[in-house]
Amino acid sequence: MNYAKEVNYYLGVNFFKAPIYSNEELKKIIGVNLSELRHLWLFSSKNHFKEVVEKLIHNGVKIDFEKANRVKEG
Repeated sequence: MNYAKEVNYYLGVNFFKAPIYSNEELKKIIGVNLSELRHLWLFSSKNHFKEVVEKLIHNGVKIDFEKANRVKEG
């Protein structure tokens, strides 16, 4: 299965141009696997997903699931 299209959907940008075929490869590149990414995306209104995606896209900083999943204050 090619994960690239689904991952690009969750990230909201065309980040991957080449196919990604495994969770291990995905985790190595962006820091999280597909199920973690899906979880972060689902709860993006309550966590820091949007901020970590910006850092990934603009600075190449891998997504840290624990930090991204923290609940926003206020």
